[in-house]
Amino acid sequence: MKEFDYPYLYQKASQASVKAQKLYIGGIRVYLMLLVFGALLNFSKPFVEVSIFLPNAIILLIGLILLVVQAFNRYDEIWYNGRAVAESVKTRTFRYMMRSEPYFDEEHSFLQDLKDILNDNKALAEKLSVGDSYQIVSDEMTRVRSLDWVDRMQYYLENRIDEQRSWYAKNAVWNRKQGKLWLSLMIAANGSAVIFSFLFAVWDNDYALTTEPLLVGASAALSWSQAKRFRELGNAYGLTVHEISLIREESGRIKTEDDFSEFVNNSENAFSREHTQWVARRR
Repeated sequence: MKEFDYPYLYQKASQASVKAQKLYIGGIRVYLMLLVFGALLNFSKPFVEVSIFLPNAIILLIGLILLVVQAFNRYDEIWYNGRAVAESVKTRTFRYMMRSEPYFDEEHSFLQDLKDILNDNKALAEKLSVGDSYQIVSDEMTRVRSLDWVDRMQYYLENRIDEQRSWYAKNAVWNRKQGKLWLSLMIAANGSAVIFSFLFAVWDNDYALTTEPLLVGASAALSWSQAKRFRELGNAYGLTVHEISLIREESGRIKTEDDFSEFVNNSENAFSREHTQWVARRR
């Protein structure tokens, strides 16, 4: 399904979450880059004739502004809450389209559930943008809901189960690679700092400040890894891939529409549990 096929609340919550994530992660990235640049600037002090006090002051000021903006706007909270709302709407949307409980033959409960989600997240509601379209039940949702249960099951397997498994598999591999990359950079920076320290001790060199940018760079790499949680997410996503694969295998036992309804509910409960754990991990 395309984003515009989902209810308006999903679209806006997802957009707000993506925007807040970019601002939050971008702010951390710039702040860490400033730290490394400041360390390099201090290291260059013995080799340059111009004063570095003003550039250092500017770097500190920009870093302070970033911290204040992050603290005031709480981009991280908007990111987490927006994603939680979007995924809650998404799982209810698929339950509705598949005619699984509690949406077997009633539309009102679906609309009421969306209202309840919004009421439970009034702080996020203030951050949602307003557009021209307020579509709740899209044409695609209506079309899929009108299919017989066998076609609905095929749609669900392809557009929900397989799509989720593919997403988690791809992101599990990416996060694991990033985790190894940043761990390697931390080890290389710390190792280089140790080697330079021993060399400076032997040579009695006056430029031992060379280790400062390396140590700051290692600290920045560690902070970036902790902010992104590459290894933790890689392992969690990998586990989710196996769980979704097991869920996919259970589809072979579906013989009736009631079996399919139960299958959808069990699948969506598993997805909801993973997203709840994701929010808890981020916090």
